[in-house]
Amino acid sequence: MTTDAYTDTRVQLHTVTEWLLAGPQYATSGTIRLRAGGASIATVAAPDVSLSQAGLTVDGSTHPLTGTVQQLADAAGLPCRRPAVDYHDPVPGGPDTDLDPTPAAVGDVLQAFASGAAALAAFSGETPVVWPEHFDMAIRANDVNYGVSPGDAFCDRPYAYVGPDSHPADDFWNAPFGAFLRFDPQARSATSMILTFFQTGRDLAAR
Repeated sequence: MTTDAYTDTRVQLHTVTEWLLAGPQYATSGTIRLRAGGASIATVAAPDVSLSQAGLTVDGSTHPLTGTVQQLADAAGLPCRRPAVDYHDPVPGGPDTDLDPTPAAVGDVLQAFASGAAALAAFSGETPVVWPEHFDMAIRANDVNYGVSPGDAFCDRPYAYVGPDSHPADDFWNAPFGAFLRFDPQARSATSMILTFFQTGRDLAAR
């Protein structure tokens, strides 16, 4: 799979998540928080919407990721809207974004979140949140952010990150925000690698 194919798919999924999960949920239930794990990204409150390799599922009916975001919204009976909140960063895509994701890339994005969810569950009792603005999953503990991203402008492939408010000088801190670790979401060792990375970051940030 080429980097362009993966990035195009990731941006499409980000756009669908923003406009058809977070937006309708915010309008109905007042929260932009989402969840991920297993093989899907889903709302945490009404309406019940999830995104998987099969497509967008609303009230038990699944609609393939084809056409534009607006056409998918119409087929699913959802309003096509972004959350009415101020974001620091622009969100890619919009109602006119064409949907033609690469199946393998969809699987990688969803598996990146699944590996991250499993690692975060083993690492902390905090409930991880998928934030639609950044399209990543994170928790915060003791002034440190721990999370997983399927990729973004900083790194085009899945990576885990540790972002403390401050940290000592150490080779571990290899990113402007702290530290990051690229991983293969399909590798059996992905969850254990991420967990070890989080644990190392926590220990070093506490020094």
